[in-house]
Amino acid sequence: MNFKLENIWKKYRKTYVLKRFNYEFESGLYLFVGVNGSGKSTTLKIISKLITPTNINYDITNKKCAYLCEKIELGNQRVLPFLNSIKRLNKS
Repeated sequence: MNFKLENIWKKYRKTYVLKRFNYEFESGLYLFVGVNGSGKSTTLKIISKLITPTNINYDITNKKCAYLCEKIELGNQRVLPFLNSIKRLNKS
């Protein structure tokens, strides 16, 4: 599954978190690393279409994508069965 982000801008109040962000993702697993406020969660939320970019001229082409926030509430469910269920969903 390949998808790309083109010309992504995101601003919170007066601060831009993303400016002219472009990236093409190929199949695989990606790890986003950076300091607080660098745009990691914002990028993932834009990819998952949970939030929209600030600019009106942008392109997000993707097929399937999911975003898991920093804090996952599993209740009584154990972590490994939960991750296996995600893996099964990805295959469908």
